Amino acid sequence: MIHELKTWPEGFEEVLSGVKTHEVRILDRPFMVGDILHLREYRPAIKSYTGRSLEVEVTYITEEGRFGLPIGICVMSIRKVLETRKAA
Repeated sequence: MIHELKTWPEGFEEVLSGVKTHEVRILDRPFMVGDILHLREYRPAIKSYTGRSLEVEVTYITEEGRFGLPIGICVMSIRKVLETRKAA
């Protein structure tokens, strides 16, 4: 399954560079290992997408309630599979 998600610029850059290899998300949909997260860079100050996006694959999920995670929150390990840059 593919999930389209807004991602703030700081987090987007960290995933893009390979420094950030996880996503912390509210469990508002049925995330599963093997799913694709289509991360769209979003600037909340101007309420607009930048046009840049990444696709990452979920490789592991730490589920809600484990290791002190609150109910309704999960941490997904991810690996980058595709990068799309805004056309000039």
